[in-house]
Amino acid sequence: MSNLTVTVELSPEIYVILGQLREFYQMDNRQIIELALEHLAADAKLIVETIEAKEHKTS
Repeated sequence: MSNLTVTVELSPEIYVILGQLREFYQMDNRQIIELALEHLAADAKLIVETIEAKEHKTS
């Protein structure tokens, strides 16, 4: 497994959500990032499937 360093600028709303995840669900930063990446991957898969379905309809 390789290391990846990412720098992002977060909105104040995101800081509130991150604080809630840490406090209420006792999640650390790594768990939060893993959860976010899982959701991102699921969203990306859905986007690809939608595009492929539209391309299939028009062809």
